[in-house]
Amino acid sequence: MSFFSSAKAKLAASKLAEEQLYAHAAEEVASGQIRQGLWAKALAETGGDVAAAKAQYLKLRVEIMKAEAEVTDYAMKQAAKTVPNTG
Repeated sequence: MSFFSSAKAKLAASKLAEEQLYAHAAEEVASGQIRQGLWAKALAETGGDVAAAKAQYLKLRVEIMKAEAEVTDYAMKQAAKTVPNTG
């Protein structure tokens, strides 16, 4: 597989993963299970416009979920480094 094919595949996978994150965030909003602090930030950033705040909340929530995934991935890699190799 060439570099460009690999990069293209990674980009496609990233876009699909991001779509799933947006779907999850939209489900949270629809069910009313939102993070109050993040909602307050979205409202503040949109001047109190509720419709715009919903869109901003989705963007912010996806950013947070990506950050959470990165932290989890990092923690798992660090934990794997501390496990003795018994093989």
